[in-house]
Amino acid sequence: MSHPIERRCPNCGVRVSWRASTCFMCGVRLDERPRRRLPIAWSEVVLVIAALALVWLWWTQGYRPPEMLDILPIAAPSSPTAIAAVTPTPMPTPTPTATSTPTPTITPTPTPIIHIVQPGESLEYIAGSYGVRMADVIAANDLENPNYLVVGQKLIIPLPTPDPRRLTPTPTPAGGMANYVVQRGDTLSAISVRFGVSIRAIQRANKMGDSEIIYPGEVLLIPLPTPEATAPIPPTATPTPESGYKWPAPFLLGPPDGALIASTAAPVLRWAAVGFLDEDEWYVVRVWPKDRRLPRPPAYWTKGTSWRIGLEWRPPDTAQERRYFWQVIVVRAEGEGADRHAVAATSPMSATRSFIWGLSVGGARDEQ
Repeated sequence: MSHPIERRCPNCGVRVSWRASTCFMCGVRLDERPRRRLPIAWSEVVLVIAALALVWLWWTQGYRPPEMLDILPIAAPSSPTAIAAVTPTPMPTPTPTATSTPTPTITPTPTPIIHIVQPGESLEYIAGSYGVRMADVIAANDLENPNYLVVGQKLIIPLPTPDPRRLTPTPTPAGGMANYVVQRGDTLSAISVRFGVSIRAIQRANKMGDSEIIYPGEVLLIPLPTPEATAPIPPTATPTPESGYKWPAPFLLGPPDGALIASTAAPVLRWAAVGFLDEDEWYVVRVWPKDRRLPRPPAYWTKGTSWRIGLEWRPPDTAQERRYFWQVIVVRAEGEGADRHAVAATSPMSATRSFIWGLSVGGARDEQ
């Protein structure tokens, strides 16, 4: 039987006989069939690996808890390298100059003052204390009977509307002039006495005409007296508070020290305002007779700048000593009415003045 196909040794490749059992060259047994190896395609291997990778990704991403997904870092996409581009610089545009708008002048509105009626006060007296007309007080409070006031009653004191022409007085030569800011309770007569000039001179310096109405906050030009060469006058200044006090001592205006008051007249004590008193601050007036056996009027509390002593405190006709002394002080108080009491003094005690009350003499002053 012929074998057209050559037989070769699977080990060394030498041609051998079909009847040979071993290779004469390498000695390998020829009757044992070699194991057949299946050919492996690399494309299949790649597909299997890719499939396994997809399964792994699906498993890890599809069933991961949401909180785990949130904390996994996310790779930011790489940004391409920026290429600097040359941008032409724009020419600056000229900014138009802003035109300033003139600020409108605000006319100050006066704030009404509340006055508490004290014993012995009349509407005429209250209006005069604040330098306003009695008709304005009646209109502001809608009073039906101006002659009937109750102690403790609150009255609105309408201050006059400021005249814009008088807010800034016309400048005058500096020599012999002083600026004074009007305080609440000031009167033109009190200011003239304080600076030693006439009322008419103050009116001319401030272009007031014949009006004596002034209002708090107004700046007045005070023409100071021309000092004489032989007797220089010390510079007059607005009183300043002493150390430890809020206000200066009240300046007493009248009556003059040692004045004679007629027996039928009620003395009117007047002083200059120290400034705007706080709600709990009061003027306290003390009057006492030189003869301690005579009755002594109680201390008088007021927000105003004057007090008319009642005739019931006039000394009897048989009294030998008729001299009385008086002082004014500013205090901070607590309580109301009869319970009001001083807590602390906010000014020093004023100077002490005296008057003789009850003499029926020709030189006695009639204070009524």
